[in-house]
Amino acid sequence: MKTKNTLAFLTITLLLLSGLTTNFAQSIWTGNTNTNWSTVSNWSPALIPAEDEDILILAGCSNYPVINNTQIIKSLTIDPNAIITQNGGLIRVDGGETSISGSLNQIGGILETDDLTVNTGGLLSIGITTSSGPTLDVSGNFKNYSTVILNCGDVTLRGSVENFVDGDLSIEGATIISLGHDVKNKASMSISSGGLFLKKADGSNIDKKIEIDGGIFTQTGGTVSSKDMELKNSGTYNQSDGELQISHDLKVNEGTTFNSTGGTVHFTGNAGGGSYFKGNVKFHNVFINDGADPKFDNNGDDVTIKISGNFTNNNANMNEIEDATFIFNITGDQTIYSAVIPTPDDYEETTFGTLIIDKPSGALTLLSDIAVDDVFTPTQGYLDLNGNTLFVDGSEYTGPLPVELSAFSAVTLENGVKLC
Repeated sequence: MKTKNTLAFLTITLLLLSGLTTNFAQSIWTGNTNTNWSTVSNWSPALIPAEDEDILILAGCSNYPVINNTQIIKSLTIDPNAIITQNGGLIRVDGGETSISGSLNQIGGILETDDLTVNTGGLLSIGITTSSGPTLDVSGNFKNYSTVILNCGDVTLRGSVENFVDGDLSIEGATIISLGHDVKNKASMSISSGGLFLKKADGSNIDKKIEIDGGIFTQTGGTVSSKDMELKNSGTYNQSDGELQISHDLKVNEGTTFNSTGGTVHFTGNAGGGSYFKGNVKFHNVFINDGADPKFDNNGDDVTIKISGNFTNNNANMNEIEDATFIFNITGDQTIYSAVIPTPDDYEETTFGTLIIDKPSGALTLLSDIAVDDVFTPTQGYLDLNGNTLFVDGSEYTGPLPVELSAFSAVTLENGVKLC
């Protein structure tokens, strides 16, 4: 009986040790022969990696792997100065992490992974040399401490998305869909074309928040769509083209900057109590959907919003922004349209709290009747009523309108000054 128990114990021990060996199996790329993943002599040990193995790509190899077919592995680690290129096929990292300290260049094909981390000095590039669409699907967390270039293709991020200090994440044509999690930027993010869309976990509706925490987000094109956006700790959003869509709260805290010199800020839904405009806010084109309300007046009478483009409000019931000051102050022509129908002596039916025209040149043209709750200040520029009526403080405005001045020189005469 003792002998049988001893044999059973040894058998179980061997099985456990065998399992541990399998669980911690690792294949190291040597690249001794060529770039083919399936060449035995490219690996140490000299075996084609199994699906449950951890893969390590070291620096200093003569050849680096180029993948065109299906490879399923447990984890992938790319050391500094090492490279993997995917031209096609499928890479599936199942059960572990993809850790990039060197370079992963996905030109085509499908890359599926659990967690993905781009470490300091690493590079992840998607579709950088092609116009066709590779696919990246990250089921775990996405963390960037270095450089990510998303040139084209489809990227789905199903876990948390964080761009840390020193991270540089650039969207240059790809479509990024983040499902069920906020996108947090503490460094540099940019989009020139393509799109960034934050949605519910099931992909149904726009949801979640873009958080710019001390970092800079630059939009020179493309579309960015989120339920909420918050700028904090000196965070900055720069927009020169493209469209930013917000369906709930835009929160620009004190000490932060939202600076739009081009493009459109599109408010698609009703804000809640979190909308906040106490930072440095300048929009270019503002477009408000029917039924949407950004709640510019959430913060009392300390809000000043500069407009460098056109202001379009399609919500006839958005009539409670009497505490916000709007300044139209750009060189060139601008327009104002509001679906709010002003009613004399009805102070609720207003589009602006205070309206200031401070334009070095160009006309500000009304495309509808406009009501100002408190003060209208024509500093410089030209207001074209365009057959419409401006109401100020509940009454039709009949005071002086700013006159556009052409360039002139002064000539002194005996009885005064002649402008010519």
